[in-house]
Amino acid sequence: MADTYTCLRFHFVFNTKNRFPFIDTPVEAALHKFIGQLAVDIEVKLLVIGGVADHVHMLAALPPTMSVSAFIKRIKGASSVWLKNNFPAYGGFSWQEGYSAFTVSSSMMETTLCYILNQHEHHKTQTPEHELCEFIKKHETDDAKLVREH
Repeated sequence: MADTYTCLRFHFVFNTKNRFPFIDTPVEAALHKFIGQLAVDIEVKLLVIGGVADHVHMLAALPPTMSVSAFIKRIKGASSVWLKNNFPAYGGFSWQEGYSAFTVSSSMMETTLCYILNQHEHHKTQTPEHELCEFIKKHETDDAKLVREH
């Protein structure tokens, strides 16, 4: 077979530095639009983006030529610069180091899309820390220390 066929969908989550609630309502839509256009520019299919004041969720399909870390580095770096340049009050903005990335199967696409789109409602009852622990448990990652703490 001469062609390459892939289905590399990831649910990404990354936080503002120290979980400071920088991403307020006026900035949220503009930030999400910027990230969406950046994804298009680097040939990533951004299926949905959402989040709350201190973190962002994305469901994205990466091309086989792009690593997860390269994608996140590009998104976080460019969006940080963009926020500082376009919103003077955000001069102290930065993203926290690290990120979460979980694969998403075809059978979980609809559930994941709905989950990301409903972040504001979801976080009325669940903290971001609890959310991350649930993802770690569900995806059976090796970060046992974080799970034990919650």
